[in-house]
Amino acid sequence: MSLCIHSGFVIGALLMPLYGGDPVGEGIPEPEILMVPLNVFFFSFMFLMQSIVIVFLMKKKNKSLTGELS
Repeated sequence: MSLCIHSGFVIGALLMPLYGGDPVGEGIPEPEILMVPLNVFFFSFMFLMQSIVIVFLMKKKNKSLTGELS
């Protein structure tokens, strides 16, 4: 469920230039890291980490189903 929320945020953040959106409310100062708004940086990082964990879990599950020793 959390991965779905992060996926939606990442997609929304990538599409912001198309619809003229802002990463935060109007008039609210947003800290930036490497010229990326902090919330976009954080949610993208969380999306990446959760995706990596899911890939490793799926690989581990496939190995255990095929009988390979890890």
